[in-house]
Amino acid sequence: MALCADARLDKDGALIGDPTEGALIVLAEKGGISVDGAREMYPRVAEVPFDSDYKFMATFHNMQNEQGKPVVRAFVKGAPDVLIARSSYYWMPGKEDKPVTDDNRKLALEENERIAKAGERVMVVARRDFDPQTFDPKAKLIDLMKDLTLLAMVGIVDPPRNEARMRLPSATALASRCA
Repeated sequence: MALCADARLDKDGALIGDPTEGALIVLAEKGGISVDGAREMYPRVAEVPFDSDYKFMATFHNMQNEQGKPVVRAFVKGAPDVLIARSSYYWMPGKEDKPVTDDNRKLALEENERIAKAGERVMVVARRDFDPQTFDPKAKLIDLMKDLTLLAMVGIVDPPRNEARMRLPSATALASRCA
């Protein structure tokens, strides 16, 4: 998620960029991942910017897969329903990727709903590897965002923005209306 985000922290630790992306890069840092270090080690070679029509963002990076073979790895973050629908596999640490089935897709969507009902904003991150010999960064990259491997689902506490808060009547006013 740290590579698939534009937000950053300035030298004083203040967030520059989208608050949701800020939460993701703070999560990465708390998990022991140097966001700046990861971005230096794996610079973007292409991207699909976020768009509310397709509800995800993707970035592409030259990396090596688990066998040490060079790949162009896409990291995709976005709406759970969208990325779950675009995924064919899910990742289990230390194990082979498992196929997404109707049953486990249903479980993932139920978990998304459970986290969302708890008042959290839910994001999913996935990936897909491409052969660097045939990857074209000028291609219509959005069309490549299928057969993804799900990596994680994250719930983010997303308090209402000040402009979205409604002025509520006092408890006294409510009580007098109910009486």
